[in-house]
Amino acid sequence: MNLAIVFFLAYTALLMAIGLWSYRIVEKVPISKYEKEFYAAGRGLGGIIVALVIAGGLASAGTFIAGPGMCYEYGYSWVLINNFQIFMNLLLLAPIGIGVGIVARRINALTYLDLFRARYQSKMIIVMLAALVTIFLLPYMATQFVGAARVIAQMTGMGYLASLALGSLVVLIYCVLGGMRGTSLATFVQGIIITIGCLMLFIGTVKYAGGFQKATEIILAPQNRDCETRCHEFLG
Repeated sequence: MNLAIVFFLAYTALLMAIGLWSYRIVEKVPISKYEKEFYAAGRGLGGIIVALVIAGGLASAGTFIAGPGMCYEYGYSWVLINNFQIFMNLLLLAPIGIGVGIVARRINALTYLDLFRARYQSKMIIVMLAALVTIFLLPYMATQFVGAARVIAQMTGMGYLASLALGSLVVLIYCVLGGMRGTSLATFVQGIIITIGCLMLFIGTVKYAGGFQKATEIILAPQNRDCETRCHEFLG
């Protein structure tokens, strides 16, 4: 058992422990406050935690698999385009987020559908929005689970289906059992680990490649252009 697998098992156990710990908190909440605790973590996360949760959520399969592939295909301009999402997150945390939070507390809304229900008083709009969320969220989540399964399989040597089952089980434990509190704490921990890992990976990669200019020359070399084919094979 190599060091990578040891860290992976410890990381997995930590996420499962967070989910079980959050579940113990949720199950002790009175019925009258259960929805607020499960969907909004009792409205007590705070701005800093929410910001870190959003940052951790950005580090998805698209960031570490699709992002490098797009950068390889279209160049460093893709990095600049992709970073525009930072401005969107600032809007969520500042003018839009604060306003929505104030309104949500006034009308006791727990989800954004509650906000639209209070604003438009229309069941048809709520049904349409719920359907749209379901339609577009399913393929998005599928890519996350597939990406995680591919990484787990490559790192541990497990089969693809076993890796997919393990990743799905861990997510279900801290999301379904722990609610928003479990999800937020797990994402918070993931954000810290991913930030440290990304810094180490970035520094190590640049040093190993000999700088950006050398790395770009290596990527552009004709003998290395078959990397795209290998990436497609890796993603299935």
